[in-house]
Formats: sequence, C-alpha cells, structure tokens
Amino acid sequence: MATPIQFYKQLSPYERAKITAVVSMVFDFSTGMLKFAMGIATFVFTLCAGGLNSFFCGLTKRIYFNGMRSSMGDESRECGYYLAMGATFTVSSLFYALYMFRYSIKAAVGTPGPVTVIIVCAIAAFELALSFGGLVRARREGDLLMEGLKFVSISAAFAAVSTAVNTVGAMLGGYNSATGRLGAMLGSAGVVIGFFMVIKGVLLRRKYSKRKRVRVIER
Repeated sequence: MATPIQFYKQLSPYERAKITAVVSMVFDFSTGMLKFAMGIATFVFTLCAGGLNSFFCGLTKRIYFNGMRSSMGDESRECGYYLAMGATFTVSSLFYALYMFRYSIKAAVGTPGPVTVIIVCAIAAFELALSFGGLVRARREGDLLMEGLKFVSISAAFAAVSTAVNTVGAMLGGYNSATGRLGAMLGSAGVVIGFFMVIKGVLLRRKYSKRKRVRVIER
C-alpha cells in the first residue's frame, strides 16, 4: 500500500495543485481568524487587516472550487467565476493597501509579544511555501480559474509576509512608516492584479457570451 507521500508523487502536477489549493484555502480561513483575534488581543490592528486579507483570499479560493465544479470546462461560465475571483481579491487588497497606507503615517496602538511575532512569521513562511510549492508547477493551458488561483495565492503570500514584517516592526518600534509603506505597496500590487482579472473576465465573458466553448479537462 502506497504511503501518502508516494501517492502524492504519483499525482499529476495539476492534481497536486488542487490538493495544495485545498490546504491553502483551509489555511487562509483558519489563520485569517487567528490573526484577527491576535490583533484584537494585542491592539496591533495591522494583524486584523492581515487576517481579513487572508480570510478573503480563502473566500476567493472557495470561488475557484465552486467554479471548477460548476463550469465543467465551459469557458463562458469560467469567465464569470474568474471575474468574481478578481472582484473579491480587488476589494480585499484595496482595503489592505489603504489600511497599511494609514498605518505608515500613524504609529501602532499596541505592541505584540514575541510569541505573537513567532506565530505570524511562521504563518507567513508556510503560506509562502504553499503558494510556490504546487501552483507554479501546474500546467493546464487555457484554464482561467487556475490562472486566477495562481495570481491570488502568490499575491496573498506576499501580503502575509508584509503582515509579518509589520508585526516584527511593531514589536521593535520605530519602523511603522517604512513597514507601512511596504504593506501599502504590496497591497496595491494585489489591487492591480485583481483589477486585471476583473477586466480580463469582463472581456472574455463578452467574447464567449454568444457561443459555447468547452475546454477538454485534463485528468
């Protein structure tokens, strides 16, 4: 009987990507709530912003799975889910960017402890590993939903790293301006990516609205 590791290695790159995405979605929901709770407890509200960002990234990945299950390769329907992913991610990234910009010009209220910093940094490292571990190796030509999932996962990982840097800065003190600007820039990058997804989704939806085109799904 094959071990879990052996079974995982036997899967195609796309199947590995789906497993990674499931783990990443659950991880985003759980760590989003954890970071938000720690932010409330320590009065470090950049953690709350990072937690909401993680939660909405998990929601975006949920939209991906709904679209993958419902569209069944119909590209005209995939465009709608791709558009929804982009819109959700745009709103989440915009909120994060605006809050981090505000944070860059106003000092943090609270100071996190070493345990909080360690937890947040570990979350960021794991999220970064997940985003690059399976998704960048997946190959599925013409798959809008997988493309959107890649965009969201990588951008969310950078936002998690930004939250970790800001938490460390809040503990050390005196780095609010620099770390806040970093968070604002990474959040703005997420806004650009999300807006690109929205525009592309709208254009492709118009293109496929008058004809049904079903793509062969890789197994």
